[in-house]
Amino acid sequence: MPTGSVRATWVRSTPMTMRVPSAVVLACLLVTGSASCANDDQCGAFHLCKAGACVVRSILDDYRPVDDTLGTVAVFIGAALAAGGGLGGGGIFVPVLVLIAGMSTKQAIPISQSIIFGGSLVNMAFNIGRTHPIVHERPLIDYSVIVMFTPMLLAGTSVGVILNIVFPTWIIVVILLITLGYTTFRTTMKARAAWKRDKHQYALHISMAQVSNSSLRSVSLPEADPSPELGLLLKKDLSTAGEKGAIVGIWLVVLAVQLLKSSRPGSSSLFGIAACSSAYWTVTVFFWAVLGALTVAIGRVYAARTERKLTCGWKPNPSDVVWTSRSIYLYPLMSAMAGLLGGLVGIGGGMILGPLLIELKMPHQVVAATSAMAVFLTASSAIVLYATLGSLIVSYAVWYFFVGLLSTLAGQLVFIFLVRKYNRTSFIVIAIAVVIGAATCMMTVSGVLSTVQQARAGQDFFTFSSPC
Repeated sequence: MPTGSVRATWVRSTPMTMRVPSAVVLACLLVTGSASCANDDQCGAFHLCKAGACVVRSILDDYRPVDDTLGTVAVFIGAALAAGGGLGGGGIFVPVLVLIAGMSTKQAIPISQSIIFGGSLVNMAFNIGRTHPIVHERPLIDYSVIVMFTPMLLAGTSVGVILNIVFPTWIIVVILLITLGYTTFRTTMKARAAWKRDKHQYALHISMAQVSNSSLRSVSLPEADPSPELGLLLKKDLSTAGEKGAIVGIWLVVLAVQLLKSSRPGSSSLFGIAACSSAYWTVTVFFWAVLGALTVAIGRVYAARTERKLTCGWKPNPSDVVWTSRSIYLYPLMSAMAGLLGGLVGIGGGMILGPLLIELKMPHQVVAATSAMAVFLTASSAIVLYATLGSLIVSYAVWYFFVGLLSTLAGQLVFIFLVRKYNRTSFIVIAIAVVIGAATCMMTVSGVLSTVQQARAGQDFFTFSSPC
């Protein structure tokens, strides 16, 4: 999933001096919490050498006024911007923590998930009770999109993670530039069009207000009520209990597979499955099959429901995602391809799903809320995984969790104020474009630096690697 994709990209780019010198030492640390040492390099990414023993890092013991302060400020700004578009911001946080806060990539990846998780809680609190901007009886979050897009997004991401391990760093950097560069361009164009549309609608609103103040009176024609059968179907659409149950099921499947496959360094997984073993690949293929089967099964239910509504004379809203016998396969396939590219270059679910939903012409508030829901699902499962594997520096994780929470709260309040005051939902698309553009620049810089380091170390960076 997205978290794994980020991990694969950044672990590959880690300088050799940052890597754990011995799997035996790290395994000892994970079990006992201590090992003999002469300096910090012998203790791995999550420990310091004190009095000849490796101890777990703490922000109280290892606080660096410049690095940690600058890192906190940069993360705060990035998370506030990401909040407006419903994005996680992992594409910004990992390079910020590495390049500015001075962390190793092994430290930065779990910490970035703490930031994203803190922000996702705020986003969920803001969005869970809000209503659709056009159809006010419906929730702001489009749960059908979450159910249909997320499984194949995760399946595609897991394939991308494997390709990320295989491909040389320079190829990943090139694909990153092409993919995110094009995404930034398209999203920027969408933001520009949305800004112009908002400006036109504001001018039209002023004009209509002037007309309404004159002696002219408008006559509105009543809309025809839907047939009883269609009314019953539309009423069923307002219930999201089924979708919420499916989302919980998907979350549990993803978490279970992560725990089955993921392992502490130098050992098998918590359930004894060694990386690249036959059991490992069996679980991986089973994971893909389950996600695909869930998508097809739920999609057929949606398509049948749509067919019944159309037969009864239903006219869908132009901004809705209509689930037909074609779209239930096309849109998840698009999601899988987007996930594959995301896993390959190391970006998360929100940064993939947001631009995709914008292309489908969904309302901007719905795009932000739905993307934020996807981010919450991936970030929460990632945090559980990292905590289970003992990969979190607890003090830093707690610190940056609250940074993410407070900055997202500030960002949400600012963007809600701007949208309501100026009646411009284009602010949301602008935020998405800015975050993706910033992530493109920072990840490209880090990738280029990694390639240069490999060249200076005499490594052959043109060779493809084994996924094992």
